[in-house]
Amino acid sequence: MTVYVDTASPQEAEQWVKHPFIAGITTNPLLLAELKVDDRFEHLQQLSKLLTKEQKLMVQAVGSTPDELLEDARTIHEMLPKTVLKIPADANGFSIAPTLVSDDIELTFTAVFSAAQGILTAFADGHFVTPYVGRMQDAKIDAWAHVEDMLDAFSAHELDAHVLAASLRTPEDVAQAFALGCHVTAKPSILKQCLTPIQTEAMVKEFNATRKLHKQAEME
Repeated sequence: MTVYVDTASPQEAEQWVKHPFIAGITTNPLLLAELKVDDRFEHLQQLSKLLTKEQKLMVQAVGSTPDELLEDARTIHEMLPKTVLKIPADANGFSIAPTLVSDDIELTFTAVFSAAQGILTAFADGHFVTPYVGRMQDAKIDAWAHVEDMLDAFSAHELDAHVLAASLRTPEDVAQAFALGCHVTAKPSILKQCLTPIQTEAMVKEFNATRKLHKQAEME
């Protein structure tokens, strides 16, 4: 299992990539838009420089036609050759996948909302498939049932594909994803809740306060 931090902010990313359990950074066009990025590639290069050789940066290609999507994907790969390319799991994404795979580009299929859709990405040689768990639940879809079906299918057919659960809204979502055997990407705010629940913070403060009292007593 691996954990990615889902952010386009170099400041946030820098804090998290230092943790030994972080395998890299995932980004998407919405995250970049929130930051009002002027030069996408310069910004992505900033993120890339934060990573070790073992960590990965996942960047999403965009385009309303197969040609536009392929052009953007190739540009990303040219500018950031070690990047894992994210492409949408739609007709355009499926149509350009063979070309990208033939160029030895590692693919993540994103914006997945059903098990059937996710399973087909594995047959298109996607290394990661990314179901949007929270958004699926918003749409009244039983997200975890679909995730389980994907995992079962990958195992049954011995496919070299991995589920990277995204759109996780709570620490419980993260735990559920791990329990099923998924990889995880989550926003810094969610990772922080996983790492240090408020109850843990309270206990640490109590421990420290007690230690201070002991020190004072020792000095008297």
